Amino acid sequence: MLENKLLNRNKEYLAVIIIFLVCFVLYSKSLSVPFVFDDGRMIVKNNFIKDFNKVYMLFTSGKMTSVPIAKGMYRPFLMLTFVFNYFFGRLNPTGYHIINIAIHFLNAVLVFFLLRSLLQNNFFWPSFLTSLLFVVHPINSEAVIYISCRSTLLSSFFFLVGLISYIHSNFGRFDKAYWISLAVFILGLLTKEVIIVFPLILLVYDFLFRKDNLKDTQASIKRYFLFIFVVLIYLLLKYHLFGAIANIGGLRRSLYSNFFTQLHVSVFYLKLFFCPLNLCIGRRFPEFSSLLNPDALQSFLVIISLISISIASYKRLPLLSFAILWFFVNLLPKFIATLSLLAAEQHLYLPAIGIFIAITLFLERLFYIVEARKKQALKILIASVATVILIFFSVLTIRRNNIWKDEYSLWLNNVGCSPSSMAGYNNLGLAALNKGKINEAENYFIIALEEIKKRPIIPRALKIRLHLNLSSTYLEKDDFDLAEEHLREALAINPNIAEIHNNLGLLFAKKGLRDKEIYHLKRAIELDPSFVLAYNNLGVSYYYEGEIDLAIETLKTAIKVNPDYSKPYIGLAFIYEKLGNLGEAVYFKSRALELLNGSALDYYKLGIVYGELGDKRAVEAFKKAISLEPKFAAAHNNLAVTYANLEPPENDLARKHAKLALKYGYKVDPNFLKQLRIPDFK
Repeated sequence: MLENKLLNRNKEYLAVIIIFLVCFVLYSKSLSVPFVFDDGRMIVKNNFIKDFNKVYMLFTSGKMTSVPIAKGMYRPFLMLTFVFNYFFGRLNPTGYHIINIAIHFLNAVLVFFLLRSLLQNNFFWPSFLTSLLFVVHPINSEAVIYISCRSTLLSSFFFLVGLISYIHSNFGRFDKAYWISLAVFILGLLTKEVIIVFPLILLVYDFLFRKDNLKDTQASIKRYFLFIFVVLIYLLLKYHLFGAIANIGGLRRSLYSNFFTQLHVSVFYLKLFFCPLNLCIGRRFPEFSSLLNPDALQSFLVIISLISISIASYKRLPLLSFAILWFFVNLLPKFIATLSLLAAEQHLYLPAIGIFIAITLFLERLFYIVEARKKQALKILIASVATVILIFFSVLTIRRNNIWKDEYSLWLNNVGCSPSSMAGYNNLGLAALNKGKINEAENYFIIALEEIKKRPIIPRALKIRLHLNLSSTYLEKDDFDLAEEHLREALAINPNIAEIHNNLGLLFAKKGLRDKEIYHLKRAIELDPSFVLAYNNLGVSYYYEGEIDLAIETLKTAIKVNPDYSKPYIGLAFIYEKLGNLGEAVYFKSRALELLNGSALDYYKLGIVYGELGDKRAVEAFKKAISLEPKFAAAHNNLAVTYANLEPPENDLARKHAKLALKYGYKVDPNFLKQLRIPDFK
């Protein structure tokens, strides 16, 4: 007996080691994935995680970030983990990815031990193979690679710890395991709202596996009372912080429509789980408002069939019933929350454990058949099939790692997966703009804008964003008329958007209209006091006006607003150098270089700042940008202008880069081309 226990314990240790190795090898490439999409506002621009004096506000104010985010999200414990990451690694994404991968590994281990607990005979191989499948399954890749999805990983961790503890607790007593289960439930609620269904899963578990205990009504009430009490306190806290339990005032669709749509999404998730070949970060999904829609009706019938199977099997196959109910109970929050993103792979991370439980049950029965018949060939066949599936899914997950290597690759994949996604084209345009692909970016923004016009209901926020992004594109191309046209369009929709006024400031700066520039930059700051770019631009404008003290003060304010933004450091380094204060100049320059992440866009922007301040180092900055992105048309144009303005001018080099700018699609100023005697300037 002791030998069997030791053997089982050794097998468990070996299983954990293998899970660890597979998990970290599989996701090792994700360590270099930069911050993408919501990571910007959740981490990069979030001052609450960068200042210990503001951490308490995560718990007391209900605010998650220092930039706008969906109202009603209360996740202080999640944000605390980002505080930890920032304290030790600032904005180096590697540390954030290590934590995400570690949580996924722990979740896989918890899935392994949960399955061991649920199987009648603690069968090792079904639990081990299923937990390996959980690790390698590409459907989980978004939750692991996308840093902001730590909310999903961490809430799932607390859910699993809580359930395993609850399973090992004594039903009639408030023992240590029970209190652990309650404590992690509270931590889970402070991480992500979806864990609110946890008490319902406990009830399902007790009904299926400890039904006799439920006959003791008094013990049952005591058992669930504290969990229900915690839920009520949590809902009251959200009401106190946000004025509502959820963001009811800003519903994107009716609850009725959301319900029928989520029926279809739930069945879509099942298909995606078993055939994960068309994965993407943000797919557009059709909305339904009635069961009369064939897709909605079909999905409804599939779900009713599965729930019927769960009800029919609760006595004979309680684990199958539990697996089905796990899947749908954990999807319940999506039926209530009217999220802008109807379907996302990360939403399946916790519900899919129900499918993994069903797979384990199937494997258990299969292993019993093998043991009973004692056929070696059948064992080899099962092992071969399992190996092929694990390798195939591992390859798919590695490919997802490669797609996430940067935002451009990510959103290019997204529009291929979901061609009608306006937000996808907008984000791809931004990614292209950041890589210096100006014409390509313009094309993507225009596609999204044209797609909006076809919709019966126009999303105002996205329309404003597209006009803003197009204005930024035309500012990069020095096409002032088109830039102003799109800014006026955005102003007509909503004149109180800080970014519109910032871009107007940039437009008037390029036109040499300093008074108008300063007015709009001040207006941008008035509308958004945390808008660091507007502070930086205003500081540069003051410098040109000869207001040196005001320029220094404004640039230092920009640093206070966001200490991880490089531009104000560059400006201050230049100003102090001009003033002869070399100590301050060296300090601010070194800080700026620390913050540059080495991208072509960063060096391009560094060159712009140097150019605006009349610093010859603009040449090296633009050259560095071009070395990283050889077809960066705007960088070639700015380098040509910089060469032409040197004393003495280097016109041969200016001509070379002006021609390259033209070649790569940049609209070079005709007067500048005439100045360089380039005949084909038309």
